[in-house]
Amino acid sequence: MLVHREHLLGLFVLLLTFYRKGALFSIPFGFYWIINTPGFQRVFTEHVYPKFARIVRHFQEKGELAELPVDSVMRLTITSLAGFLAARFLLLPDHHWDDEAEMERTIHVLMNGLRR
Repeated sequence: MLVHREHLLGLFVLLLTFYRKGALFSIPFGFYWIINTPGFQRVFTEHVYPKFARIVRHFQEKGELAELPVDSVMRLTITSLAGFLAARFLLLPDHHWDDEAEMERTIHVLMNGLRR
């Protein structure tokens, strides 16, 4: 499972790096604008979604992911990542966050749910 955790951690680090370098501009407007452009939607449906679906099915076949529809797995993953970003950068940007710990907790919930 360490490999899966590392992939998610890499995504978080990449997003935080972009934010710290000022590349993530006006997140609410920028996010809305990006996801509502035909180019983004086309790239997502033609490239991102098929790869994500393949990865999900692969790990479901290995018994490492719950047998949920791929769309649900994608939605739950996006929701967790978006929630992390919204809380961190929009709702409480001046809060004293421990970014490393928050990334680890989000990854833990994605991989294990909220069970103990």
